[in-house]
Amino acid sequence: MTLVPHANYFEEPPYFIYGGLLFTVLSIDLVHSWGNRWWEKAPLDFIYYSIGTGRLNIQEKREIVVLLNILPDDINVGYHGIANEVIEKVNGVDIKSFKDFVLHVREATTKEKYMIFETGRRSQIILSNHNIDKVNNEILKRNSIPHQFSSDVATWLKEVD
Repeated sequence: MTLVPHANYFEEPPYFIYGGLLFTVLSIDLVHSWGNRWWEKAPLDFIYYSIGTGRLNIQEKREIVVLLNILPDDINVGYHGIANEVIEKVNGVDIKSFKDFVLHVREATTKEKYMIFETGRRSQIILSNHNIDKVNNEILKRNSIPHQFSSDVATWLKEVD
């Protein structure tokens, strides 16, 4: 499998919502969502991994985790302008795949007071884990989103529960 999956690789792209932050996997389909001249319009980080030097995968990642967007809520005030960012670390741990990311977030939710997401540009998004399940449910309800995560993510989480 290539670092950035080819067009139409995912029937439904995986996703995971945490504290209003919407995460997915970088794919060619996502890059092409910027339209006919995607190479001029898509975020440079995405181009770097798709067709640039990042394809060499020196960090030996299996997938690139992307913060696609933020659903506004009190928990993420001040971060609303952040979108389309590559996530490098969660609570100081390097992320190698979307599954690693999801499982690490799930584990850290119960063990850590805060969740710290570090982007490829070295920005940090810091969210409190206090009542995070209630917060997640309220965000999903407010935005009419039926599930916090895609079906493949649900399978991974069942394996560890």
